Amino acid sequence: MIGENIKNYRKQKGYSQETLALQLNVVRQTVSKWEKGLSVPDAEMLEKLAEVLEVSPGELLSKTSSPDAAGEKTEPAEEPNTSEIANQLAILNENLAMQARNRKRALQLIKKILLGLLIGLAVIILLVTLASKLLTFQKAAEEARLTTTKITCTVDGVVQSYTILSDGNQTILSAEGSPWFDETFQADGYYGHAGEYTVAIHDYCLENNIPCEMEEIDHP
Repeated sequence: MIGENIKNYRKQKGYSQETLALQLNVVRQTVSKWEKGLSVPDAEMLEKLAEVLEVSPGELLSKTSSPDAAGEKTEPAEEPNTSEIANQLAILNENLAMQARNRKRALQLIKKILLGLLIGLAVIILLVTLASKLLTFQKAAEEARLTTTKITCTVDGVVQSYTILSDGNQTILSAEGSPWFDETFQADGYYGHAGEYTVAIHDYCLENNIPCEMEEIDHP
């Protein structure tokens, strides 16, 4: 209300905010705050402002400051005295202060919400990172796990033994023992996978009625 009145009467006088501020001995930002409703002048400044704008303090405090249809300014029904002006200004200042406090609380709430979201996001990223590392360590541990397969077959009354060392992916790391195994199964090709190798031995022994036992030992 008062901010709009100050702006309207200033423009009617052809004053800029800078010009009005110089006449009131204040900075331009002060006039800008008055017109934006961010603050109001005190009673003494209101009197000086009314004098510079050539209006009454009541006109600055009235609900309307624009000229009527005949081009004349609407006068308030009764001019308030200095005490009433001070009281109205005090009420306006209290309302502005309350609005400022509410804005401050809202900003603080928004900051807390944003901080909470950032903390939550950081926790999620940390958990995902830890889970990824855990899976990597688990996979590495599985790949590093060693298994020894001991094979014992009786061929024409002769016991033939063989051991196959493989990792967690069943990749053959070493295979050694009786030459019979290499001589018999090299003809069928090289087996890089421990599972394929043991299945081939098992099937061959089964087809040829060769007693064969296999035992797997996991290394800790």
